[in-house]
Amino acid sequence: MKKIISLSFTLVLFITCVTLFASCGKTTSKGLEFNCNNDDMTCMIDGIGECKDTVITIPESYNGYTVTAVYMSLNSFVDCTHVTEMILPETLQWFNYNYGVMIREMPNLKFNEYENAKYLGTKNNPYCYMKACDIYIQPSYTEGYSTTICEAGMLGKAIVGTKPSGGIWEQLDNGDSGLIVEATADGLFEGIRTLLNDKKLRLSLGEKLGKKNFEGTGEIRKFLEFLET
Repeated sequence: MKKIISLSFTLVLFITCVTLFASCGKTTSKGLEFNCNNDDMTCMIDGIGECKDTVITIPESYNGYTVTAVYMSLNSFVDCTHVTEMILPETLQWFNYNYGVMIREMPNLKFNEYENAKYLGTKNNPYCYMKACDIYIQPSYTEGYSTTICEAGMLGKAIVGTKPSGGIWEQLDNGDSGLIVEATADGLFEGIRTLLNDKKLRLSLGEKLGKKNFEGTGEIRKFLEFLET
């Protein structure tokens, strides 16, 4: 029986599925709009601007600022029907995109095809896929209290999550009810490989997590106790 892995629809999924290449040696696209971050050291791409490139190449730096993010809002990436590929730099840490904007404004954007992975896009009912999977992966750079972890947990799934995600530490006990790994390709690979190769651990993590109370009453109680102090 083939093992099914459910990958949360987040930054890592987008970077995995869209046709991406390292930007080294590539000519940077002209006309992109940049916005400096509050740290005065990094900046983000927050619009396509006047760029008309079919293959958009995002640089690693701009005017001395390291490019660490791409922010796609309803008004920042428009009239992009000519875009077929986006080349992202290795410095990129965050890609905030709007799926509706991406489909509407970039209908010709190519997606990678893999033998053992298929991009499904947005589904009205993702729970049938979550229920069928053996491992649920939550690859977030930042996360509050994750609803999807609660959903996967209630279905008794073994979960691999990432360390920078603050809320995940409140939901998973590393090694007991889930695996928390580094937010890198290597970290995720090792976590997934561990669970694929160890059926007993995989089933144990899912079973323990499935018994957890995800109703949130414990958090509400702690909040009320805090108000009384």
